[in-house]
Amino acid sequence: MKLSTKTELMSAERAVRRLFQQEPLLGCARVLKCGVLALAAILIAPLASAEGRSDDTVKVIAESGFLDDIEGVKPVRGVSYEMSAPRISLPSPKNAIVVIYMHGTQNPRLRSSCGAWWNDAPATLKGLAKKENTHLFFLCSKATDPTGRDHGSWIFERVEEISVVLDQLIAAGVAPGRIFLSGHSAGGWASLMAMSMVDRKFNAAIVFAPAFAGPRAEEGEYPIWRGEIRPKQVAKMSSFDVVRALVFAYDNDPFNRTAELKFLTDRYPDSVEIISSTCKITLPLTGHLTHLKDCQAETTEAAMTRYLEVRLSD
Repeated sequence: MKLSTKTELMSAERAVRRLFQQEPLLGCARVLKCGVLALAAILIAPLASAEGRSDDTVKVIAESGFLDDIEGVKPVRGVSYEMSAPRISLPSPKNAIVVIYMHGTQNPRLRSSCGAWWNDAPATLKGLAKKENTHLFFLCSKATDPTGRDHGSWIFERVEEISVVLDQLIAAGVAPGRIFLSGHSAGGWASLMAMSMVDRKFNAAIVFAPAFAGPRAEEGEYPIWRGEIRPKQVAKMSSFDVVRALVFAYDNDPFNRTAELKFLTDRYPDSVEIISSTCKITLPLTGHLTHLKDCQAETTEAAMTRYLEVRLSD
């Protein structure tokens, strides 16, 4: 049996839902029904993340990938590939500069919507990728913080996701000294938490509004996050031999202002630079999303260009 169209897939899903809704199953006592459920799950599961399939081909859209669609660059984000997204490849890897960008999250209990506008890479960072042999890789995180696990563990899952991409880039021929991490909010925080791999797998990080423990206004409602989990991760971050980063902080950010990130320059005065700014952001945006509506975009891009040049010349 083959399910070859979206209509057939939806019909199968509805049939499974009806079976589930009819009555509870106790230890799969109703063998026939359980068998049908198992068969349906086997048939449907491979199609859940696919764009569609013909009789013998599954098309999969690359959620993570390069944002520059030039010959020889794979995978390209948003492009469909047969069976699975290809491993990373570049036309001139030895001379390539690669920036890995990881988005933030709205709710760590749920998978992030990587295609949402607020998770897009900022225009200032995309501007860097226009330079010769410079590539921007968008890393779509699948990490979550489900009930029953240690709060904040998803940040370390994100670090592992970063490590996997770093390994692929290095295997493709990109020198670690020419790889940079970047990210916004939880993506920026995860980039800083990846500093145990700095020099060995990448050069440095450029991050925007790094945060993960919720806004300051919710500290009373959810005290464990900023009162217990955040201090633990700050201590972990402060234990690294070096944190090498350019940090963009916004003083009207409801999550972490410059003051909440000062521990970085206190601990690593020679390797962390914080650039502070305040842009008038109108609702529904907040200062936390300044990187997308940067009133000092030209200055920001110039600072990033300078930082890359200095780091590459070291």
